[in-house]
Order: sequence, then C-alpha cells, then structure tokens
Amino acid sequence: YPLLHHHHHIHSAEQGPCILHTTEGMASKTGFLPARFAIGTYEHTVSGVELEENKNIEDGTNEMKISKLFRIEAHLSSVTCLASSPSSHLVASGSSDETIRLFDIAQLKDFSALYGHTGEITCLEFFGEDYLLSGSGDGAIIIWSRNPTWEEAGKIAAHKGGVLSLSIHPTGKLALSVGKDGYLKLWNLMTCSLAHKIKLRHLSSQVKWSRDGKSYYIVSQKEIKVYDSHGDLISNLNLGSKILAIVPLGSAGQRLAVGCENGAVTLWNSDGTLKLRMEGHKRRVRALTVVKILL
Repeated sequence: YPLLHHHHHIHSAEQGPCILHTTEGMASKTGFLPARFAIGTYEHTVSGVELEENKNIEDGTNEMKISKLFRIEAHLSSVTCLASSPSSHLVASGSSDETIRLFDIAQLKDFSALYGHTGEITCLEFFGEDYLLSGSGDGAIIIWSRNPTWEEAGKIAAHKGGVLSLSIHPTGKLALSVGKDGYLKLWNLMTCSLAHKIKLRHLSSQVKWSRDGKSYYIVSQKEIKVYDSHGDLISNLNLGSKILAIVPLGSAGQRLAVGCENGAVTLWNSDGTLKLRMEGHKRRVRALTVVKILL
C-alpha cells in the first residue's frame, strides 16, 4: 500500500470498448455524458470505466460505448463497498482487509489509504467533497475529513456485532445506521452522539434517506418499509426476492430503484405502487447507480 496521504498515479488500462445500443427515443443530448464509473470486485480490484455516446452516421441511431480507464489491485481481499463524492471525482473503496482506499477518478490518481477500523468495511458514504463516513464489522462508524489531507475526525461505537449500513441526511447533521444488534439508530454528527434508537422487528441489511430527507427506507430480506421523518410508516413494499441494492430517485424523493437476487430491477413510487419492471440480468443485481440523461 502507498503511504497515507501520498499521491500515486493509477496506470491506465488498455481500452477494450463494448457497444451498447439505445433507441432514438432514449438518445441523450449533450451535458451528462461521458460518465465514469468505478467497479469493485471479489478479486481485490477496483476498475474505472467510461460511458460515452456516439452517433451512428449510417442509420442515425445512438451507440453507448464503454471503455476501460484503469484497473488496480486496491486491496488484499475482496472489495465490499464503494462510494463516490457528489462531483464523482472521488471514489472510496472498502474491503474485508479492514482498509479504505481513495481514488481521484477524474485525474486517475490513487489518492490515499485510510486505516482506523479493525473489521471488514461494510459501508461508505460521502458528504460533499470533504467528509466520508465508514461503517465496519468492528461496530464502529468513523467520520473522516479532508483538511487538506484525509484524517479521522470522529469515531462512534455504533452497533454490537457490526455496522451493516449507514445513510447521511441531506443536511449532513444526522445519520441513520442499522447493525447486527437489530437496532436502527439516529446519530447527531455534530456531536458524534446517539439521538434516538429503535429495536427493529426484523434484522435490516440496508437503510437509506430519501433525496429530500423527508423519509427513509429500511430493507429486510424481501421487504422495504418506507417511513416519514417522524417514524410513521408510509408504505410497505414486498419484492418477492431478496433485495440487494436500492437507490432513491427524484429531488423530492418520491421514487426508489431496487435491484434483487432474481435479476430484476424495479422502480417504485413512495406510496408503494410499482412504476416499472426491467429484466435484463439472469442472476442477482448486486449494485445500482444512476446516470442522468436528458431526453
């Protein structure tokens, strides 16, 4: 591993393009592409790819081309979680080797490594460009800040048995977490103190605030419960398959994209009604992300 806070350039990989087709009705306009993605693997690596849109002169259709940017053996063990900053310039990876790596995907730089946990890194989330929260199997949540280098700014003994998921409120002042102890906990990030906790009926694997912070989602196996900020149940979504990934959509937080073990991706309204179902995978959907495309 590079020394903490030292910058190292990531070597670009040889490009291997893959063509994806879109219909004319779904073709994007300028403004959001190309887009860059980070991919973590069980083989200890983090890879970067770029999605570009090309116009086919012959038939007028639009083609999506995926090109490899880099591939680095970032960890000594499997990559367990990834997070990107709002600008998408910074990417953090966590691993079962108990470390966190930071990359500048815009400049293709290996930025630094963070050490502080004594268990598998289970979840990561940025707030702005200068704060990062990490949760671990050691039961702790660590607040990392950049000033100007990344350092530990606070540590919370959050859950007995390990932290499973965390989510930062859009204000940056609060965070929710769930753990193997079966609790949902609300944290005051200004004081690193517990504000509230609830013993859940079923163990939750994921928790997520809506985009506007007025509601939150709790995932348990095949079910998602939607609550308002006061803790009142809004709706209950039963997917019929184990839920592996969720992404809140819309500025008002009114929709949710869900990836399941059966390979389906579904889009739900917050009132519990199904908006859209897409089946493009033969096996489980392990992760989801969103690219803004102007229609």
